[in-house]
Amino acid sequence: MLFPPPPSIRTNPVNLRRKTAFTLIELLLVILILSVMLGIGYSSLIRARTNADFKQAINETIGILQNARNKAMTNPEIVTDDGNVYVANAFYVTLDTSTNTLSLKAEIGDETVEDQLLESVVLNEGVTLTVAPEDLERISYEPPMGELTFVFTSSDGDEVIITLSMGDGAFTQNITLNQFRGMPEIVE
Repeated sequence: MLFPPPPSIRTNPVNLRRKTAFTLIELLLVILILSVMLGIGYSSLIRARTNADFKQAINETIGILQNARNKAMTNPEIVTDDGNVYVANAFYVTLDTSTNTLSLKAEIGDETVEDQLLESVVLNEGVTLTVAPEDLERISYEPPMGELTFVFTSSDGDEVIITLSMGDGAFTQNITLNQFRGMPEIVE
């Protein structure tokens, strides 16, 4: 070194500390950047979770309808809680829009035996279930071919639309059941 630094810079411990520490403004800036990144990440996480819950509700709805049809086509025998075996006349799904519950039951031809509950699904909280026509009592599949019929309280028809919605309409999906096709179809 030709010219050594002045002695005040070389020996002053205050100058050394300034070079190794962060200023308050630098710390606040880092905290601000982290806060923005966490806010964006959190909102994305909430949206992804809502989307997953909604897709699960769609899959559960279609699944219980397909399960009813499959039972009607494959094995209409039902074993009751007391061990007796009966042949089901139909497998039907009821949709309770007030509790967002879908129930799969087997209709037993014997009037002394109650219909057997085979499966029940309560859709995720926040999912709204609606059915058109509103007076649908049940969706029924009859053995041996899984023929689809609808039971209404006051009207009749050959098509039912099940609508699932979530998040103030941010997510909405229609599932159509047509008596001639028999399978649930997602309407885009």
